[in-house]
Amino acid sequence: MNYKTRKIINLKNLIFIFAFVLILLTFFANNSFSNNLRIANVSLEGRNPSSNSVTVEFDISWDNSWQTKINHDAVWVTVRLNDPAVVPTDKKLCQMTESGTNPAGTLIDSDSDLEIIIPQDKMGLFIKPKSYGVKGTAEAIDVELAIDYSSCGLDDSDNVSVSILGIEMVYVPEGA
Repeated sequence: MNYKTRKIINLKNLIFIFAFVLILLTFFANNSFSNNLRIANVSLEGRNPSSNSVTVEFDISWDNSWQTKINHDAVWVTVRLNDPAVVPTDKKLCQMTESGTNPAGTLIDSDSDLEIIIPQDKMGLFIKPKSYGVKGTAEAIDVELAIDYSSCGLDDSDNVSVSILGIEMVYVPEGA
């Protein structure tokens, strides 16, 4: 067998291995990754000028949600407000009014197996499963958040429009 023949055989083996790995990834991808994050029906519901807050309401769902004793998936959500009369649009990242787990001003109506966690900086929040196991679809209808609109430079006289950004993440604790 000459060098050229050996090179062709090695190339065929490489193509076969690549195709095999691709088929395996395709076969197991549905069970390996969470997906299909959907945030819909975003609206402003109530404005409280005495506390410079506004209530934002939305629906959220994602597939293959899970939680173990160590790790879990979650959706990181941020809220941006803007005055639609200002051109160009300047959507500003806003703080929540409170921090903690399911703090005052937050509500998840439809799914008691989800919880809201707002870090101390209040610049966004996690929506995550409360209990262990794998859920088919994590879903919450009419999630409510209290947003401090003064934290993003708006005041009582401004018209306000809202947008929400979410990204699915996995919590991996620090340490060994």
